[in-house]
Amino acid sequence: GETQIKDFLSRGDVKGQLEKLGYSAEDASAKIALLSDAEVKNLSQDIEKASVGGNVGGILVLVLLVILIIYFAKRI
Repeated sequence: GETQIKDFLSRGDVKGQLEKLGYSAEDASAKIALLSDAEVKNLSQDIEKASVGGNVGGILVLVLLVILIIYFAKRI
């Protein structure tokens, strides 16, 4: 759940992508804390799928997903 997501956000490649887009891992973690349990579960499962496959493209998609979550969480 949240631990897996926080571990993902602490990865160097993910932090780098977030920073390139103007976000910090801390910003993302704070916004993810606002997600429902179902949203956390879904995001965690997506991270697991991308990590198991070692798919760099999949990881970039997840970074973008996290950014979208941050964007929508800011609007709430």
